[in-house]
This record gives sequence, C-alpha cells and structure tokens, in this order.
Amino acid sequence: MTSKMINNNDMAIRSALEDAERIAIFSHIHPDGDAIGAQLGLAQVLRQLGKTVDIYNQTGRPESFAFLPGMNDLSPWTDQSPEPDVKIALDCGNLDRLGLSQAAWAGKRTITIDHHAGHEPFSDLNYVDSESPATCAIMADLCRKWGFPVSAEAATCLLTGIHTDTGSFRYEKTSADTFSTAAWLMTCGADLAAIRYHVFESTSKARFQLLNALYNSSEFIFDGKVAVAEISHDLMASLGVADDEVHGLVGQLKEVQGVELSILLRELATGEIKVSLRSKQYVDCNQLAGEFGGGGHVRAAGCKLKLPMAEARQVLTERARSYLKREAL
Repeated sequence: MTSKMINNNDMAIRSALEDAERIAIFSHIHPDGDAIGAQLGLAQVLRQLGKTVDIYNQTGRPESFAFLPGMNDLSPWTDQSPEPDVKIALDCGNLDRLGLSQAAWAGKRTITIDHHAGHEPFSDLNYVDSESPATCAIMADLCRKWGFPVSAEAATCLLTGIHTDTGSFRYEKTSADTFSTAAWLMTCGADLAAIRYHVFESTSKARFQLLNALYNSSEFIFDGKVAVAEISHDLMASLGVADDEVHGLVGQLKEVQGVELSILLRELATGEIKVSLRSKQYVDCNQLAGEFGGGGHVRAAGCKLKLPMAEARQVLTERARSYLKREAL
C-alpha cells in the first residue's frame, strides 16, 4: 500500500453526502479525540446543510470529551436504528474496529475517511491518507475544499481531534499544512480555550490515582529502552476508571529519557489483554502490533492478546527486543 491511498476521489464522497437525505456517522470503538471530533464535527456540518444526521458508537460516549457539542446525541447502532441513505465511518482502520458485523455495516452507500497506516478498506467509497496527522485534519481540509459550512461548534470538534492526535502539534506527522488547517479552524471560531481546559487541564481523581499506580508499577528493560506497565481489571474497577480515561497513559511512559518504546498492557473484563504501543524515533509500532493482529500508526499502535497477563507481557517484550536492533543510523 502506498502512503496515500484513495480508492475513490473525494468528489464522489461529496456527491454522495449532498445527494443523501439521512446520514449515519460512525466512529471506532472506545473513540479518542480524533474519532469523536471528526464524528461530531461532520455531524454539525451536515446538519447545517439540511441533512438528517444520526451518530453512533458501539461503546458509548467518552466522558473525556463530554464538552463537545452534540455528544448527547451519540448512541449505539441497533437493528431498530433508522436506515440511512449513507453510512460513513471516520478514523477507523478496519471493520472490526467499528464494532459492527459486515451485515450491520452494509447499506445503500458506505463511506470511510481515515488516516491509519495499514488501513483495510471496507466501504464502497474510501478516502485514506496515512500521511495526514489526524482524520480531523482530513475532514477539515475536505470541508474547506468542498465549500461546506464549518460553524464554530464544528471547528471546535475538528480542532480537538487535531490537537489530540498530534500531541498538541508535537508528533512527527505535524507539518506546516497541519498548522494552516488549525489556523483556518480558529478563523471559523474554534474554541481553543475550551479544548485546553477540558482536554489538557482537567482530569478525574480516578485517572490521577491510576496514573500514580502506573508509575509505581513501571519497569524499564533492555537497558532502559523499553518501558512496560500493566493495568489489571481489578484495579480499574476499584478506582472506578472509565475506559476512555486510560487513553494517553502509555505516552507518559515514553517521555522518560532513554525510552524508545513504551508498552501498556491492560486487562479487559473479558480476560483479553489490550496492548498499547508508542515509540519515539525508530521502532515501527504498526508493524509490531501487526504481528499480533493489530495495527495503527508507525509511532502509535495497538493490539489484543488472548493470553494471561504474564504470558502476554513475555511475548510482547521478546518481540520488542528484536525491533530495538533495527535502530536507524
């Protein structure tokens, strides 16, 4: 796959959205800021165009982004949900991440807009740019190109996704174009103060306690190049931590000097181990996660293992060791 894959040009997607009367927008399970920002932002845009818009997520509303306009409209898709003219999935690398079966996803017209490396197309129309730092950046640029109306509320949603997926403009895919897109959203009225306060300057007591436990349990291996931490389901339950509050914790481990790769293993209620990977310079997280059926980005990816915690940890760290030998000169 090339770095930029477009199965269908963006004008075909624009026409499909313009021709539709009812549109359903989906984001991946356990949505992060980019997924929920793109979803709520596009919903605002399409409603201004006079469309009937429904928004769905199979794992519910992420409380971390409750301040974003339209969040209360989010609900899971069911067999009783009204059938739309178009279904559109945002920030979703494959159908499994959407949390729907092929039969449930099928419809009159399906569309995907995404930026994940290793994307597996699952819609009629697919627009995937893996060089983009965020799906919200793609969505903002397309709306600008198409001449679609972007209100202050929509701009706030889209800027939230750009901020979170670029690590506040720190990650390597951040480019001059990224800043240009963010600046344009600011001219549309994006509320940067609200994003700063709710996303970067506000945390629950439960998340704070979880972060403390994470620090205390962290281990640094392979000459300090790999940081590993575990979160048990019992710990999550005892602290009352919501799933979306775990997002970003693995990045805390990566910030330690000398660490190239951080690994966070979290035990789910099902007994599966959810693995989050982050790297600084040369470890390809997408490739490493792909060995276990996962994926994502070069510097950020994840997977799930149906193994006990200790075994999952051993398997992951041993594979990680081989990636440390691939350090770029």
